[in-house]
Amino acid sequence: MLLIAAALSEEIKTALDLCRTRTKVSYGDMRIWSGTYRGRTIAFLKTGVGPVRAARKLDSLLKSFHPRRMLIIGYAGALSPELKVADLIVLRRTSAFGEKEVKRRPLDHLEADAGIELYGSSELVSIGRDAGLQVHCGVGLTSPLIIGSPQQKRVLYQKFKTLAVDMETAALARVAQAGRIAAGCVRAVSDEADDDFLAPFTYDPEASSVDRAVRVLGAGNWRNRLQAWRERSMKARGKLKGFLRCCFEAWTKPGAEDSWLE
Repeated sequence: MLLIAAALSEEIKTALDLCRTRTKVSYGDMRIWSGTYRGRTIAFLKTGVGPVRAARKLDSLLKSFHPRRMLIIGYAGALSPELKVADLIVLRRTSAFGEKEVKRRPLDHLEADAGIELYGSSELVSIGRDAGLQVHCGVGLTSPLIIGSPQQKRVLYQKFKTLAVDMETAALARVAQAGRIAAGCVRAVSDEADDDFLAPFTYDPEASSVDRAVRVLGAGNWRNRLQAWRERSMKARGKLKGFLRCCFEAWTKPGAEDSWLE
């Protein structure tokens, strides 16, 4: 069975809405969504935001439920200046830096781990491109904190040459690997490298909690910032849904070899 994992309810809903039937099912002390697409059952896990929370949620689920494959989906922030809102990114590899390190060191001093290879990137790219979708493939970065300012995105891109940043992929991929589950990832760009609407929440190792609160309160233009996020996330969600529909169609075709939905 395929498990689809995402941090946010709206990200999970993007995939769940493609299923004809949807029910809540229990595994141990956890309840997750189950849906069917052309008679094939797919499981859906909302992990919550951040690497620690996401890893714990998946690890708890795997004590009672063992899918064959996992597809991590959701939004990502572009680091590459070539990426535009709603562009699709299939990750072939993901790396991360630890939360303790991030909280005490400037971005340009951070080091990422060796990373982990992700499953099925070539197939996912082919499905998207065969459907006429713009799909990028490359390496991603997982951060435990928000990276929202254009300057910080430039620093990370120059240092790591990764396409995009998110907050869960590497952590989920490690748990999946330990459980011998093939994990792939596709994300849609929600904010471009020069977008600054998340800047008030961005990482700053030298700021106290009071400093961060003052920065958020003083940022202003919250109506415009919220509207910008809604517009971008809606575009990203639409493109991601179209891609997932293409995947489900490909995996349920008669004679489909080694389908993710087996």
